[in-house]
Amino acid sequence: MKIGWRVRFGLLLIALSVLLYLVHFSISHDLAHIEAYALGDLALLPIEVLLVVLVVDRVISREEKRVNSANSTL
Repeated sequence: MKIGWRVRFGLLLIALSVLLYLVHFSISHDLAHIEAYALGDLALLPIEVLLVVLVVDRVISREEKRVNSANSTL
């Protein structure tokens, strides 16, 4: 079974996140702090997704308008 680039990229990001949390733990040795930090990150995730979606939507809309205006002049 072939694994697509999106799945590989997602797995890479998850592995990077785990690695960064392990580094954080090796520095602080305070699991309660890391849990609170992770919960804060998780709480902000919907806002981050919203911002990314809005930015991507705006970029796609601009590109569509540019392509449509270029096609209408032909």
